[in-house]
Formats: sequence, structure tokens, C-alpha cells
Amino acid sequence: MFEFDSTALTNLVEGSTLKFKKSATSYIFDCPRCQKKDKLYIHRKKGNFICFYCAAIDGYRGRP
Repeated sequence: MFEFDSTALTNLVEGSTLKFKKSATSYIFDCPRCQKKDKLYIHRKKGNFICFYCAAIDGYRGRP
């Protein structure tokens, strides 16, 4: 079974030059697929991601 390392995700995101916002549970980015502002969410503890625009169109979401 795959074990997700949330510390590695934190180090990757917060140590990068990417622009992001933080909510109580997620990192929030502009989506690289649709270019919509603040639509891509990555759960900080689980690593699951979803673009709320692309997911409605073609199901763009997933797990780490």
C-alpha cells in the first residue's frame, strides 16, 4: 500500500517559487490546465488534488 508523506509535499510546495495560497486544509493554485485562478486545490495531509473547473468538465482530480 502507498503511504503519502505530507511533510515532503509541504517542503516541495513551500520551498518552491510557485505562487500559492493556504486554506485550513489545502494549498490553492492557479490551474495549469485551464489557467483559472485559485481553482486547483491540493489537500495538505492527504495529497488529493482537484481543479473545481476542470473536474466539472472532464473529471480532473486524483490522488498522489
